[in-house]
Amino acid sequence: MGITTPLHARPKAHMLPTIETDRMVTPTLLNLLGAKGIGEAGTSGLAPAVANAIIDALAPFGVTHLEMPFNRSSGFMQRAPQ
Repeated sequence: MGITTPLHARPKAHMLPTIETDRMVTPTLLNLLGAKGIGEAGTSGLAPAVANAIIDALAPFGVTHLEMPFNRSSGFMQRAPQ
């Protein structure tokens, strides 16, 4: 026996949670318009994720904090285990 459409539960507006929206404007100083590309939103969490992964990997060697950017002049390579 097949199930017909009227037997399925359908969500109604009063069943849905309240959705609160907000807007945050962060203009860039790199151009006169202050406009940024939409593609930047997905990469904003990448740097902290990589930083946490590096610090987690170096934790057995006593590293608990590193300053970004990670390059030779920032001392990152001197603190890394040999």
